[in-house]
Amino acid sequence: MIQKKAISLIEAVVNIVKSLPEDRALQMRGLINSLTSFDVTSLVELGGKQGHFQPHLAVMHNIITHGLPTFPSRLIEEKIANGFGKLSEKRNEILGEFVYLFDESTNTPDLVFDALHLVDPRMQLNQDEYNSPLLESSFEKDFIFQQLRDENQYLRQLLIPQRLFTSIVNPNKASNYLNQSVDLSVELPYLHKIKIVDRFGSQREVQKHTGFIIEIDGPQHNQAIIEDNNRDADAKEAMWETLHVRSSSEQADIDAAMKVLNIDPYLIKCKEISKRSLTGVWKDILQIVLSPIAISRLQSMLVDYLLSNTKHLNNNSKLKIGIIEQDVPCGIQAISDLAELAVNLQNLSSDPFIFPQIDLEVYSSAEFIDSPLHKTIENIKVRKLEDFPVKNHSYDWKELEKCNKIRKKKFYQGKETRLSRRIRVLKNKRNYHDYLRWTILPKALQKVAVF
Repeated sequence: MIQKKAISLIEAVVNIVKSLPEDRALQMRGLINSLTSFDVTSLVELGGKQGHFQPHLAVMHNIITHGLPTFPSRLIEEKIANGFGKLSEKRNEILGEFVYLFDESTNTPDLVFDALHLVDPRMQLNQDEYNSPLLESSFEKDFIFQQLRDENQYLRQLLIPQRLFTSIVNPNKASNYLNQSVDLSVELPYLHKIKIVDRFGSQREVQKHTGFIIEIDGPQHNQAIIEDNNRDADAKEAMWETLHVRSSSEQADIDAAMKVLNIDPYLIKCKEISKRSLTGVWKDILQIVLSPIAISRLQSMLVDYLLSNTKHLNNNSKLKIGIIEQDVPCGIQAISDLAELAVNLQNLSSDPFIFPQIDLEVYSSAEFIDSPLHKTIENIKVRKLEDFPVKNHSYDWKELEKCNKIRKKKFYQGKETRLSRRIRVLKNKRNYHDYLRWTILPKALQKVAVF
């Protein structure tokens, strides 16, 4: 797994941030910062080799990822403005400028602010869907699946198991806690201004996130009270509060921890959003705010793939791409916009650049399948998520078994034998099938966020 950065927001959203009071704007900037990073799991190399980048792809990558946030293309903004009817174009004919702004509405800034809280009301996360192997004890599992129920179930989406403690404490203390992790944690995206004294003795103002650590302490922690107190103090210095749930006083500690969590402004907002249905104006605002983010992530990954696989940059190349959209739509607009950008770059350059043809299939959740962002002149059909053709992504198990039995040598005269090459192809297909069938699809069908 690797971490990437890319985020795109329409200018109307950025203008709302600029118009807010300082405290509210600081909270919103914190939310935006928290959405710039995303994790990628891939079976293929991504990103190309340093110093050997195809120049057109390098420019595309810079356009997509530099800025944090960047603005989407005019094509994307037009699709969003025309599709949802909540944005109006404002032009400056003298300067040749244009901008899309939200139509005046008293609650639009609040809805845009709310949309940046990534909590899905459809997601339940039972033991099969949660990352249960990271829970190290039955106490932790009991806390997640027995205590976080009903109105507190949304916390399952936010609490991260086994986060490294070095990523929480201040850098000057990190070396004291190498390879140590916390049981559960949630980082609160809202930024806070605090004053610190740097290593030169000067006082300066910085913006920091805060967070909560939840430690599920079994009987063994009775022997490590001093170590726990030191960890708690260093976490507090970094503006993280530690909540302990001890086996000896479990229910009382749980009640005390929930009392603290339930008065935090960020978690209060997340709880409220977890009860909203994905309908009406709220669903439209989610797409207006979040679809550009998803589009930029998807474009970033495709360009990274092409940087590592420049063999696809020719007239005969065709990529077949399947996109599973569990939430806001992004696939069709990401691909069509990227192809448009490739054409524009080619027109500006004397060097040849051929963007591959893309055969696209999109599978969407029921809530967003009829989105205006799924409509294109190419009439790409968007299918229901449940119709994803698992049976078409298989391979001949018997052929692989037979080839392994009859192969006598992997190499002959220093070259890979034809049978070895066939086995390698079949194994790659098997790995792809297993990854698709047992990693991607279960998460998607169980409503876990997946690209």
